[in-house]
Amino acid sequence: MPFVPYLSFQGQCAEAFAFYGKVFGATPETSPFSEIPADAGGPELPPNRRAG
Repeated sequence: MPFVPYLSFQGQCAEAFAFYGKVFGATPETSPFSEIPADAGGPELPPNRRAG
């Protein structure tokens, strides 16, 4: 079973992930919660973090 962590950050962190990906020789995969399908089995976004 693969380990798939879910991290939640306020603001924009894509640049930081890209930087550390270069530092550690990895390619991070990121997706905003707004792009994750509801039936994907991911965690529920807390109500205070939902758009609109």
